[in-house]
Amino acid sequence: MLRRRLLNSLMALSLLLSLAICGLWVRSYRIHDTVIRVIRGDLLQAFTMPGRLYVRLSTGNWINGGGFGHAARPSEPIDHAFRWEAYTDWNAVGIGYRHEPFMAATASESHEVSLPLAYLLLPCAAAPAAFVALRVRTRTRRRAGRCPACGYDLRATPDRCPECGAAPELAGAGT
Repeated sequence: MLRRRLLNSLMALSLLLSLAICGLWVRSYRIHDTVIRVIRGDLLQAFTMPGRLYVRLSTGNWINGGGFGHAARPSEPIDHAFRWEAYTDWNAVGIGYRHEPFMAATASESHEVSLPLAYLLLPCAAAPAAFVALRVRTRTRRRAGRCPACGYDLRATPDRCPECGAAPELAGAGT
């Protein structure tokens, strides 16, 4: 019972993450969001451009103000015309990487990774989608008089499956 409750909680969290990523994805076409955090003198930034997430780590002597910083501005036409492929040092299958070497003016070095927000959505949505597919398959098998575990026809032996030995929870449910 505890295991089922834990799995249901993780499924709900995964579904909420999926919805949040969908919302961020849609928002990224209208609003340019930036979240900033200074950790031990290094600047960590995450920002959105239309349909993409960028994460940048700038090492150096950044002043630690504590907490998080957030800024949002309306997306501009230049944001939609931005070609991320030309901006990166390396890119493949929609993921880009950029390195800015140490610069004396800012006394920092930067590493940046960019990827489509859809790439974050896929793993988060996979678990809820599998859960729904499993529930639909089990319900369809029960209504058709089949074993919910293996799909064997139970019309002749409704009390126990002769194929896998499973006993249906509710014999004859849905018939």
